[in-house]
Amino acid sequence: MGLLDTILKKKAGESRKEQPDELYIKRKELFEAAEAISERKLFLKDIYDRLQELYSMPAGPEKDKRMDAVLTTLGGRMSFYREIRDFYSRSEVLFNDYLVQLSDRFPELTESERKLALLLHQGFSGKQIAALMDITPKSVEISRYRLRTRLGLKREDNLLQFLKSI
Repeated sequence: MGLLDTILKKKAGESRKEQPDELYIKRKELFEAAEAISERKLFLKDIYDRLQELYSMPAGPEKDKRMDAVLTTLGGRMSFYREIRDFYSRSEVLFNDYLVQLSDRFPELTESERKLALLLHQGFSGKQIAALMDITPKSVEISRYRLRTRLGLKREDNLLQFLKSI
């Protein structure tokens, strides 16, 4: 049993066996969200402090070296691969029935087209989809057009309504 389980049981005041699975999962998700917020806050505080220090340094190779280090750190954190992968995993579990029906009706869809359909079905905006798929908003528009074509929709057919009806 991990530290997280121990903390959750202690906070709940009951053993896992007595606790409904759904409530346990919700508490675990809440705890993970709180941990993520805390970790991000500490990371941003560290970056802020490093930038404050850089701001007061005279120009030169040492400042450039430290600035490169800060940029490298930020660049590494801008990749949300793990978070996006976890998001898709959770979405696939929650919307498994939808994905099965979509794949049954349209087996020729690519993985990207299925992801786009899932995100549209969930009501995400073009900008949100662009961030989640790591593409530009213009690429989302192009992908939506290609998805419409693959689904056999006419120009007057509403893509969102069609996806929600599956």
